[in-house]
Amino acid sequence: MKVLRALDLMPSSNHLSEEEEEEIDSDDEFYQDGYHTITKKEEREYFRAVEESEGFDVPDFDKVFSYSLIAPIDMHEDSWMLKEVRISANKAIKYYNKENGTNFEVVEIVKANHSGCCGSMYYITFNVKPIGTSAEFSPITFQAKVYYAIPIKDIIDVELCRPKFFN
Repeated sequence: MKVLRALDLMPSSNHLSEEEEEEIDSDDEFYQDGYHTITKKEEREYFRAVEESEGFDVPDFDKVFSYSLIAPIDMHEDSWMLKEVRISANKAIKYYNKENGTNFEVVEIVKANHSGCCGSMYYITFNVKPIGTSAEFSPITFQAKVYYAIPIKDIIDVELCRPKFFN
């Protein structure tokens, strides 16, 4: 006797009609908050961007609800999240300096993405320069992936810190 799984009953994404690809969950009719569940089309675009950029360059799906979606942070808004991004970038470059015998300091946060689940995962793009160099020194762009634990503020885990490789 063959046991059917839920996935066996669902059509594969290669066989979805345009209506099915664009279908939006009707939860918004209940919540009235303007958010919708991610569509199949948005989902494909999202996963393509995550794969190509490792999470550092993802589109902003305004009003899309999805658990742990990596989303851009508004850099013009002064929030607790930006404070955590700055702390995380500084921790990442200190880690990089220790591992590589360098002496860089963060001079600017270029952009940051966030994914939340039992804390925050930040995907940060930032500029650095060697400590003590003049303002004319051309900064170097770095990327860092940093886990910032909540509510335990003293756990900040640098998973990746590297110079950005431009395509």
